Amino acid sequence: MIILSLDSSSKNLSVAINNNNMVLCEISCNSNLKHSEIIISTIKSALRYSNLKIKDIDVFAVTNGPGSFTGIRTGLSIIKSMSFSTNKQIFVVSSLEALAYNLLNVLENITICSCISLNNNKVYSSTFKIISNEVVRVSNDKEISNENLISELSKFDEQIYLVGEDSEKIFGMSNLNNLILVSENLRYLKSSLLSYKFARNKENNKILVKAENLNPNYLSICQAEKVYISSRENR
Repeated sequence: MIILSLDSSSKNLSVAINNNNMVLCEISCNSNLKHSEIIISTIKSALRYSNLKIKDIDVFAVTNGPGSFTGIRTGLSIIKSMSFSTNKQIFVVSSLEALAYNLLNVLENITICSCISLNNNKVYSSTFKIISNEVVRVSNDKEISNENLISELSKFDEQIYLVGEDSEKIFGMSNLNNLILVSENLRYLKSSLLSYKFARNKENNKILVKAENLNPNYLSICQAEKVYISSRENR
């Protein structure tokens, strides 16, 4: 099964094409959230390097957030367009859960905290465990202040492995002895792992969605909406 995967939820844009568990091509670049300028050319390059055409793709996989509002909108619109044009369905993964897959097959029986940047000293975060070579969710995706996240992590007795683009910041702010900052190559989301998650579990075929049912998971409202609500409250 040929799977094209895309993540544009953070500063790092990642596109991959897998044949089941085999990575045919993966391209990652830090575009500083200017994904709309390079996302089409990056997908075309991945297809060209894999010697494939868009019609050869069997399933599309994408992260739907949380993360950058603009990045998520851009990524989902591209995936929707490709899904409509090929009549192929979509596999959807939380960007925070996808980050936890970075440590699958690297470490076992560990606790992971995924962190994605948000403005105003906040992050999107959730916690996972790797048990018996499976990623198991411990907490729901949430918006939380840096200070409150550190306070939550201080309650864990075990070591916590930090992944995600804001993991270094959280690590630097805290004085907790149980936090471990993973190496830089393991901090950023790899879109090939979306395909890996799908290919591992054939039951995921039951939760494929059509393009019209693909929705973002923003978790919070955008800054423009916050300003609008504030202005109405102050009238």
